[in-house]
Amino acid sequence: MADTSIRDILDTGYTLLQPPAPLPSAPPLLLERLRHSAQHVSWRDKPAWNEDDELDVIALDDDSSNPARVKKRRDELVLVVGKRSIDLVVALQWWLSKEFWPVNLREGLNEKDFLLGTADLRLVRLLLSHSMASGVLPLITAYIGGLRQRAPVDPSLLSALSSLVGLIETPLPAATSSERNPIPPTTITQTVVAAHLPLLILAAVTLAWTPTARPETYAALRQQLISSLNSLSPTQAMASLGTSLKIVQASKKAGKTTPTRSQIIWPGYVAGAVSTLMSAQVQRSGGVKAVMENVFGEAGNMAGPEAVEGQKLDQVAELLARVPKNVPEQMYIPGLLNTLMDLVAPESGNHPIVYTHAAAYVIHHLWSTSSLAVEWLNGRLHPLWLPVNPAQGVVVPASAVSAAARTMALLVLHAPPSPLFVDFVVRPIILPLFALYASLTPKIQAKSIEKRSESAPGLVDDARLLLTSWGKVVPKDEGVEGIWSVVTGGKGWPASPEGLQVQWRKGADGVELVNDYPMVEHQEISATMEDDEAMLDQFDLSPDPPTLSQLLKDFDQPEISSEVFLKVLDEWRVRANAADQDPLSSLLFLRLTLAMMETLGEKLLSNPDHVLNFVEGVLNDEVQTIAAKKHSLADGVASMKLVEEVDEDINIDEPLPELTPEGIEKMGMLNHTTTAILHPINDHLETLSSAGPTNVRQLAREALLVLLVRRSASLTSEDGQVSHAVATYRRALTLVQDPILPVRAHGLVLLRDLVLSKEYEPALTPGIMEVYMGSIQDKDSYIYLNAVKGLAAMADALGKDIFRTLVRMYRTGNVELDNLDKRLRIGEALGMVIRSAGKAFVANAEFVVPALLSMFPDTSLPTILRTSSLSLLSTCAEVDHLALLPWANELTSAAIDLVQIESVVSSPFRPEAVKEEEPVAPARPKIVLVDDDEPEEEVAKEQTPRIVDEEPTAQDSKHPALRRAAVVFLGLLTASLIEAASPEQPPASDEFKLRLPNSSSQLQTRQSHARCTVTLQTPVLDRAANVLGYVAATDVDEVVRGQAGEVVALVQRLKSVQQLSSLSSRQLL
Repeated sequence: MADTSIRDILDTGYTLLQPPAPLPSAPPLLLERLRHSAQHVSWRDKPAWNEDDELDVIALDDDSSNPARVKKRRDELVLVVGKRSIDLVVALQWWLSKEFWPVNLREGLNEKDFLLGTADLRLVRLLLSHSMASGVLPLITAYIGGLRQRAPVDPSLLSALSSLVGLIETPLPAATSSERNPIPPTTITQTVVAAHLPLLILAAVTLAWTPTARPETYAALRQQLISSLNSLSPTQAMASLGTSLKIVQASKKAGKTTPTRSQIIWPGYVAGAVSTLMSAQVQRSGGVKAVMENVFGEAGNMAGPEAVEGQKLDQVAELLARVPKNVPEQMYIPGLLNTLMDLVAPESGNHPIVYTHAAAYVIHHLWSTSSLAVEWLNGRLHPLWLPVNPAQGVVVPASAVSAAARTMALLVLHAPPSPLFVDFVVRPIILPLFALYASLTPKIQAKSIEKRSESAPGLVDDARLLLTSWGKVVPKDEGVEGIWSVVTGGKGWPASPEGLQVQWRKGADGVELVNDYPMVEHQEISATMEDDEAMLDQFDLSPDPPTLSQLLKDFDQPEISSEVFLKVLDEWRVRANAADQDPLSSLLFLRLTLAMMETLGEKLLSNPDHVLNFVEGVLNDEVQTIAAKKHSLADGVASMKLVEEVDEDINIDEPLPELTPEGIEKMGMLNHTTTAILHPINDHLETLSSAGPTNVRQLAREALLVLLVRRSASLTSEDGQVSHAVATYRRALTLVQDPILPVRAHGLVLLRDLVLSKEYEPALTPGIMEVYMGSIQDKDSYIYLNAVKGLAAMADALGKDIFRTLVRMYRTGNVELDNLDKRLRIGEALGMVIRSAGKAFVANAEFVVPALLSMFPDTSLPTILRTSSLSLLSTCAEVDHLALLPWANELTSAAIDLVQIESVVSSPFRPEAVKEEEPVAPARPKIVLVDDDEPEEEVAKEQTPRIVDEEPTAQDSKHPALRRAAVVFLGLLTASLIEAASPEQPPASDEFKLRLPNSSSQLQTRQSHARCTVTLQTPVLDRAANVLGYVAATDVDEVVRGQAGEVVALVQRLKSVQQLSSLSSRQLL
């Protein structure tokens, strides 16, 4: 090649290929090109360039009758074109590589000689294309076709592959090849790697890895291919190998169908060899990252972890987890994990976050499939936190602590959400990890909050992330065991016999682990100390109760919190009653108890069984204390001294909200059949209700009532199966407890539908009644109105028993605001029941009407409740007037008495009451703009009208609403009696129409086929006419006056009807 210049090589290529025209299909034209191209170079001594390859075997014109022979000859000539293209490319590569050689080795070439124009670059690409398509592919296709028959191998195949594989590396001068680094790639090398490397790899692998050939036959080609791939970057090599593997897989799919003529079906061993080469690339420096780059592509450089497809993560994990055949697993897995941990570590943060996410994913995959990975990770993550026999001084520097915490936090954050994996990472070091978190968390004191050290701002976040990630996903048993180890673990490490304590210490560079921090001696407590919190902080209790309680709250796992709380309570009770108890230990459990109660609140009652066990233990202690008469019950469990100088008196009802009825209600639908421990609790409560302190007695009585209700409820049958009604009932209870308003209302509707269904069980009545009575007091109208409808439905469906209960609850009770609202809303339910009963109300009138008759004249009741009772009586008169006839005279007299007594007269002749003069503030001087302006008269302020709901508990019997209700009732009752006594329908005149308040409709007397001879007594009617006539003329309220005038007309009409009825009766006699 030394006697051939770059220009000769390019001219030969132009003559051979004549771009941009394609190769001619006629063999004579191809022969002409081959002969002309050989004239530019003196390569007649090389294969494919001698005259034997240019022999005109086929005639130009007279032998066209044999197309097969023509095609065969053309293919042979095209193969010669491919071989000559390979020689030209190799020669051109040798010349172009000299551009990067030392000047003294360039043989007189300068920089301009290496410049290639656009046409020259196009020719180079065309030569490479013909090298592969016209040279290598026909040879390798023929080789694959002869594998089964073990046909002789064309020697030019090995030469062609070796020449093209050599183009991947730029050649170096022979004298300096061992001293210089690889030189930059030439244009030919770049084109081969970018466009032809996957097919070239497949062709070389097909020949060099032939199973039937002796290993040494193609050893040189194998070594050359491996060396060439290693000369590339891992990313380039992995990309080319991956593309080659895809081509093989595509050929397998095509082989199942009918492959095309130009498609190559690669042998089966090729895929395995390519996979082996890929595994070798993974073990190179940067190989793992190269796998991720090729799988994620350019999207991995821009997208976040949430945008990564799970399929791609699985692909990366499967590819990296495949152990190469020639590498032991004991060497491959640790090396791979070490590389992956370097990608997760914060020091290697110069790569996209997607790679960190993928590395954590692969680590989790290896942890779940390989015991070697578990052992390696345990040795990598945990020893730093658990030093064995540490020397005095700094055990772990601050930089290592920060790096380890950050690495573990990133690993947990980006790994798949597996509770077992998070528990594996965090659980072994939870003691020192919590100690680190507590040392960096500000302590909440009585008057101030300690400022957090700024020496490690990110370390506390990493520690919190690890702890909360573990606490949110860990199963209950493992979580309780881990938290309990923190409670009983003290400072995280045991103290040495010499008095040295391994602890965290804040330094200038951050937080470091030291072994020379002495244990703090507890100071004597001064009796003059005013701040109790400051006094208790002198003990430096570990773990810190407020920090641990807040951490449990962040976990948001009520079952774990409840279990830990009960263990702390039980331990505190045992230690407090022990004779040889440690005061500091008892103080720790006491403060933990109080801190958890203050921080967690209701979440501590999530496990009823364990709560009841502790309650039974506490109650048993109190009962035994009372029986022995050694301590007073007022001191309770807290009467035991925690420290000789400090006394803490805690009543039994303060740390035990479970004793209250609300606490027992929150435990669910418990009864004595399903929960046997309720029997001893019931016995203890009976003792405390009679012999306990005053505050405890009331709580015990209320708790006994709740337990009595629970005992009477039987929700399951004898065979243990739950009926459809019970299942619906339980579902409704669950919905009623939901915080979302429509869901709660739907639960009430379910209970109402259950009551009205044919499958209803009477045993559910107390529970449903209790739910409705609780919901009827809700502040939201959407809830209590559904509860009112539910109570009405119960009265309709279940009959007199529920109706009587509602009437009793409406009639009796105190007049406090909450209870008054409850009674008024029960009144709404009664109104619905009366309306829905219709003419059948007469069956219940005997216990409804007398109750209402006793309420509205009662001046001790609030005005609004008296008005409500009159409204219910009006509803009774409107719905079924016959039901009121037995009490007609009493009702009329009582209503007339109320109107007469409570009427407020407005008369112009009535002297005004003398009002005390109120001190008047001096008037502000009025600014007069014009001298002759007359002063304007001040507009009198309007008095705000009184509203009946303004003071619902007030007993203002003079309020006009009470008189209005009484007059309306009298009008409805009178109209009903007219209707009952009239022989025929009266004319619809205006005097018989009564306009009701808050209604746009007019009540007219209705025709009734039933006739009644019971009428009001004449003195009662005369008195009604006189009183109502007086009220219609003199009452201060305009509405009362108008309604009273209408009722007077009705009374006169009733008197006329009764007189006509009396005359008719006499005539008949």
